[in-house]
Amino acid sequence: MPAASFDQNQNATVITYRSTLAIPNGYDALDPLRSAGEQFVAQVNASAGDIRDERLPSYLAQHTGPTMFRAGATAHGASLNHKREYLAADRRLRQPAETIDLRHAPEIRARFVGRDLGQTMTAIAAADLATLAALVVDGNLADLAPEAFALATDRYMALNVLERTGMGAQYASKPRLDDPLAVGVDETAATRAAEAVLEGHKARAEMVATHARALQDYAAFLGHAYDLDTAAVFDRMVGE
Repeated sequence: MPAASFDQNQNATVITYRSTLAIPNGYDALDPLRSAGEQFVAQVNASAGDIRDERLPSYLAQHTGPTMFRAGATAHGASLNHKREYLAADRRLRQPAETIDLRHAPEIRARFVGRDLGQTMTAIAAADLATLAALVVDGNLADLAPEAFALATDRYMALNVLERTGMGAQYASKPRLDDPLAVGVDETAATRAAEAVLEGHKARAEMVATHARALQDYAAFLGHAYDLDTAAVFDRMVGE
């Protein structure tokens, strides 16, 4: 049986040597980890029969470390770029539209104090953009329950996109039997489009989180492989 293995399935690339590393598929920023990992496994299996077990970690650190650390640095740099793009998009989505009047935000927040969760969720689900902005823009100053603040944030960001971008103009109401003379914006279609933008943003957030977890797991894997402290491995990987 080989000392190390490199396997791929529909979800991840799985590398095993002294511990197991699963690199999620579908993330270009993590591709350097995959290619370096394949070379690492080949080197381990080529060396395992010739190098005593107690010497193998230091031998591998010397002969595979440069490639593995360089791959980690490349993946880290690409992941950082993705995070910067996400944060820039997040700032744009959260920046209140110029038409929102926040002068009465304290009074609006006060109306939510003392409500039970059911009442709060119902009110947020029906709230207009100004109310949602008062609840979200400056943080959770109304001390809403986490699920209520999450709902307020999602609705605020979706409606704020419509207001800031004028996206609603792309979704004109169409005449239909129950409203033959429909005019103005098709609010349902426009809101659906804004929610799609928000879902894409959430997917980008999950991608950033996946990158972070993968880099942590990669550093831990190298720590086990080379008998090194995981934090020291990460610092070396990112050049600190």
